[in-house]
Amino acid sequence: MVKCLRSVGNACLLLLFLASLPCLFGCGGRSSASQDKTLKPVADNPADAKGSKGTAKQFTATRTLLDGTWLSSHLGAATKRNPAVEKGASFRWPVDGSISESNPSATGNDYSTYEPNDPIFGEYHTGIDICPAAGCLAGQPAYASADGVVQSVFAVSDPAQTLCDGSPASSLSDNGNSNLGNAVIIAHANGKFTVYGHLDCAWPGISAGVQVSRGERIGNVGHSCFHYRQCQFMPHVHFEVKDRGVLGDPTGKGYSGYTPDLPDGYGYHDPRIYLFPFSAKSISPIALKIVASPNLPVRTGPDTSYAFLTSVASGQESVAFATSESWYQIYLPNVSGPTSGWVQGGSGRASPDLGATQIEVTGAGGSGLLIHPSPGADAKSVHWDQTFLNCGAAVKIWDGQRFVTFASQNGWYQLFLPVNYSLSSSGDCEEPTEPGPSVGWSSGASLNVLPHTARLGGR
Repeated sequence: MVKCLRSVGNACLLLLFLASLPCLFGCGGRSSASQDKTLKPVADNPADAKGSKGTAKQFTATRTLLDGTWLSSHLGAATKRNPAVEKGASFRWPVDGSISESNPSATGNDYSTYEPNDPIFGEYHTGIDICPAAGCLAGQPAYASADGVVQSVFAVSDPAQTLCDGSPASSLSDNGNSNLGNAVIIAHANGKFTVYGHLDCAWPGISAGVQVSRGERIGNVGHSCFHYRQCQFMPHVHFEVKDRGVLGDPTGKGYSGYTPDLPDGYGYHDPRIYLFPFSAKSISPIALKIVASPNLPVRTGPDTSYAFLTSVASGQESVAFATSESWYQIYLPNVSGPTSGWVQGGSGRASPDLGATQIEVTGAGGSGLLIHPSPGADAKSVHWDQTFLNCGAAVKIWDGQRFVTFASQNGWYQLFLPVNYSLSSSGDCEEPTEPGPSVGWSSGASLNVLPHTARLGGR
């Protein structure tokens, strides 16, 4: 039984919740490769050149190579790459075989999935919880997703903690009471960082400053958290791609594993964007009218296999600024920073509206522009924050973003809002029980009303 220390605070409540539900991250493995990109075979099962002492049995079966890697030197100069994948490198999943989410019935396993249950209530998952094809078993190999340099290796303070070969782990940094437990952080040439959390142990020789190759073993799958090597949830790897090499959120706001709004606004990214890059083309911003009923999913990339972010309702309008085949990239509000997502266009989904009036955020600066439930500075929306058990600024839009406005009053402009479960217009600081409002108002002092779009076209 895990005891809560006073210094742990709300984080320990999370641990106790996980301990009470040992199958939350259960060992279920979805075997169908058609579900999403977390479930398809991956490239390379590198032989373990460092030996297997103290580790799980190695896999030797040949796997099918998935064409989801990206080598910039092999792409033609005319190819428009995914702008997020700069200085391209080949990425792979950090475990063996046909990848499975750690439990298909759990609500919080994929990137940006919303967790409705206490004590995580109202927050969004910052990574993907995955297991190898062999199942969610401690001791399975965990690999570097791409070439890079190890920035940090963390070990829990559990007296039973060792390296994977049984030698002492005392040389590694303490995990600072992180919910990710034993973790490795790797810096990559594209400026991004990958994080591998809940490991059972770090592999011998994996330490800060060491160069690692794609597919090189960095540790074992496990279920460590806080100060403990074995917590009461099924073993898996919590896999993140982010903008800074830190255990918590890249913005330094104090979140780890979950954020109160979509994690993209806090410097996290869906790993699929890097494992399965895509081509995109910038376009002159155009308004899109949503005709899908009852709503249209918004995803991290232009395909149904990328992570679900939110949804926009039928009749709403958004502004798109890039395309990829039949998909449009649209601006999204976020309490922490500017974000965007992809919606599928076409008949029965979304179509351009050249008569819509666009507004562009200007002059809001690094603080962003607040959205209010009604026109007037006294009208407040609240944004529930389960990590700190309080309410903060509701939701914001950011400089350079564009939205469709359909009403104005006394210098305020009304705009559509996507589904957001942590936004409430009641003004009460309490856990929301349903999605927040579908429209909001922003002050025209930091908005530029734009003329109607005259035509479609690329930049």
